[in-house]
Amino acid sequence: MAVVATFCVLVCENRFREQAWSLARALLTSQMGQRTRKALISILNGTGTGQRPQGERRANDELNEKKMKRMLRGAIFCLANANWGTAQIDAVRCSPASIIEPMRNAVQVDETVCYDVLFDIRRLIQRHGRDLQHMTWIKLVELFETVIDLCEQVRIVFIVINSRHLHLKSVFFSAV
Repeated sequence: MAVVATFCVLVCENRFREQAWSLARALLTSQMGQRTRKALISILNGTGTGQRPQGERRANDELNEKKMKRMLRGAIFCLANANWGTAQIDAVRCSPASIIEPMRNAVQVDETVCYDVLFDIRRLIQRHGRDLQHMTWIKLVELFETVIDLCEQVRIVFIVINSRHLHLKSVFFSAV
């Protein structure tokens, strides 16, 4: 659904946010509401973004990657807002657990997307934490475990890069 991808990208732009959210809200409250929700979830799962197989590159990949990240961030915003945000839409509300799992896939894309997911999860817990079902808490714990694993991977990469840098530095200064 090209319209969904478009409003996901535009909702990330400050100057278009209101109009894009109005369009998203109109679609989510229409007869196309469930279909729109499914399209948003497929974006989070990576199946609605037109991603190419690993290793296949094109000239405008960097631009497409930026657009894909904005699309993910917009889908996160729209799903969270419609389900547990200030602009809840009863027609498409579903168990947060069904949205948290696709969000778990999205956090692995990049740290900005991860931040957006964690921001909206924090809002979910603050507003509805006492009323969340057991399954939702299980999905939340799985999401947090994924984020912790990603942090560990980044920390390990940082340590390796730092140790290589220090090694190169010592080699350089010992040669001087």
